[in-house]
Amino acid sequence: MGLVFSWAIFPLFIHIPAGLRQLAFGRKIDQAASMLWAEHG
Repeated sequence: MGLVFSWAIFPLFIHIPAGLRQLAFGRKIDQAASMLWAEHG
């Protein structure tokens, strides 16, 4: 039972940091895009 539970929980520890990194990267892209649009606008 503990093995099944740890198998279910373990991917969360991988995916949560990866997801946060993707969010931060997406936010940087949004900032860069808005800066470009502000320069050309």
